[in-house]
Amino acid sequence: MCGMPTLYSSGYTLRADPAAFGLNEAVRDSAGYEPPSPQTDLQVTTTLEDVRIATQRVAASAQRLLSLCTTDLEPAIYDQPYFTDIAKRLVLGNPFARIRILVRDQGRMNSVGHHFVSMARRLSHSIDIRAQPDSMGRRAVSYCFSDTGSMIFRARADRWDGVTVQHNAKQTLRLQREFESAWREAESHMQLHFGYR
Repeated sequence: MCGMPTLYSSGYTLRADPAAFGLNEAVRDSAGYEPPSPQTDLQVTTTLEDVRIATQRVAASAQRLLSLCTTDLEPAIYDQPYFTDIAKRLVLGNPFARIRILVRDQGRMNSVGHHFVSMARRLSHSIDIRAQPDSMGRRAVSYCFSDTGSMIFRARADRWDGVTVQHNAKQTLRLQREFESAWREAESHMQLHFGYR
């Protein structure tokens, strides 16, 4: 991608301790996602810019499927030109491509003008937004992963601290399983009235 920084602003690639980023806290409340082992090489995010760059890389890595779990389609991350451009290229460039989104607070998402939500209405055959099921509890996690094994995970959506990995399907497998289970359980949302699925 043109203009994409080669390093996160924090500039570190290291062996990360998940406990330092609150990832173990997420597991105590749910039998779902378990953070990667401390032995895994991960990149750490600590700032909004880090999260934006990581999200850009994850989204750009998707070939046919991009999955998001978010509180309210966080505008600081997803209502940005870099994300809407990548999402548009993905779904318009491949008739089989899909973007799936589990949202915790649809009311808050609908309360602001959101360019990605507007695009989702126009491309409803390729972008599906559903409410998170009750089984996910009240964990305010935020994550995004692609079908190529890239992901960014933040245990708390109100913080930028998180971890990201590129092209490592093994590390994203647990996250994918949690999402797939919640996706099957979730009812298609009613508040956006997309009129599909």
